[in-house]
Amino acid sequence: MTPALRPKLAKALSVGGLHPREIQIREFRLKDYDSVLELWLEAGFHFRPGDRKDEVAKKIKRDPELFLVAEQQGRIVGAVMGAWDCRRGWVYHLAVAPKEQRRGVGTLL
Repeated sequence: MTPALRPKLAKALSVGGLHPREIQIREFRLKDYDSVLELWLEAGFHFRPGDRKDEVAKKIKRDPELFLVAEQQGRIVGAVMGAWDCRRGWVYHLAVAPKEQRRGVGTLL
């Protein structure tokens, strides 16, 4: 995280009642797949062929910076997958664990 981003992150977290050190935003790793899939299903997402592990592996190889997770005490509590076609960007699969909703996790992602 860049030094310029730290105060903005702290402000965003304090609005939702989180302490900046409680949540870590990082790039998705393939070993996170099962936890993220569970989160997606808990959030009510419909599993699609593009959500298979092999398809997600292709996605993170292509643009890993567009798939982020929010981690709290070693547990994934949020995830977002994005896409960009060099002109437009999309947000796909934004999910936050029900117990962590309304605390600013989605905003951080």
